[in-house]
Amino acid sequence: MSIMSDFSSLMVDVEKCQAELVAVHEKLVRPEEKEMMGKLLKKIEAARKQAEQLVPDTLQQIRETAERNMAKAAQLQHELEQRKLQRKAAAAKLPVVTAPKKTHSGQVRVDPKLGPTLRAELLQRFGLHSESSERTAPIKEAWEDWL
Repeated sequence: MSIMSDFSSLMVDVEKCQAELVAVHEKLVRPEEKEMMGKLLKKIEAARKQAEQLVPDTLQQIRETAERNMAKAAQLQHELEQRKLQRKAAAAKLPVVTAPKKTHSGQVRVDPKLGPTLRAELLQRFGLHSESSERTAPIKEAWEDWL
């Protein structure tokens, strides 16, 4: 069911209700009750006429807005697909970069003079000098210094 057919069936129900209220209005005896019911019937009639005028116009505006939104969504979907294709094409044009492979023969060349040279250099910079005759205090255990 569409909204318009639901609205039409609602208006039929309102008209039936209004007809029953008119029948009740005609049977009323007291003038104050008859006057109050008459005012109520006028308000119901005015509201029904206003609804019959505004609802179709509002529904038409909603349909038009929905159609515009659907067209815009289709356009944006098309643009999205185009950009995805452009991105894939640009990615395909980029060169593939790979790290150069290092190969070695499995043997590592070691300088046989490296060890003694390094030892002598470290001793010269930070340790005991072989040329000096002065002796430093012997290294003790850490707890011995506390005694």
